[in-house]
Amino acid sequence: MRQVDGARADLILDPASETVARDLAAGESSCCSFFTFEFESAADSLTMRITVPEQHTAVLEALVAAATRDAGLTAEGAA
Repeated sequence: MRQVDGARADLILDPASETVARDLAAGESSCCSFFTFEFESAADSLTMRITVPEQHTAVLEALVAAATRDAGLTAEGAA
């Protein structure tokens, strides 16, 4: 997961996970309507772009931190 700026993070996924990722995004959007999820497909990857309004950047930062910690990764470009 890469935090592009305070209001946007990109998660690069295996294209095979698209259905699960879209289901997760739909569920999260129904809970926290301030999240916006966009998907961009490439031949060998799927990018889930997550954006929030400026007043919710702390929530996105916490999401990036939790996701990278739980996956044992490092947040690239994290603020």
